Amino acid sequence: MSKCTLSKKNKAHRLKAVAVVKGRIKKFRKELGYSQDDMADALGVHKNTYQGYENPNDPVQFSVLRFHEICECLQCVPGSLYPEGDTTKEAVKEALAALRWVDEGKGHAAKMRARLKKYS
Repeated sequence: MSKCTLSKKNKAHRLKAVAVVKGRIKKFRKELGYSQDDMADALGVHKNTYQGYENPNDPVQFSVLRFHEICECLQCVPGSLYPEGDTTKEAVKEALAALRWVDEGKGHAAKMRARLKKYS
């Protein structure tokens, strides 16, 4: 059985992704008007521990359970804190294209309603 190993490139990519998540945690917290003390109290951790959760240069990591608790405090779904990948960017492009069709359809629907009213 082979051991799972991460290449230096994969480790660097993972650390960059963790830094993005930590930055987004900080951004969401500030948008809600919460202090680091508020978050530390809500999570039941020391303020210094919580500061590590937000600091992209701090090696402090947290469990999946803690991550979900942070999301609950921030009133967000976990996916909103992850870095955007190519799949996400493509999905957003597709959704925007679909919305353009919906917007155009509203104008067409109004014209059709006006024409149909002539027959009622």
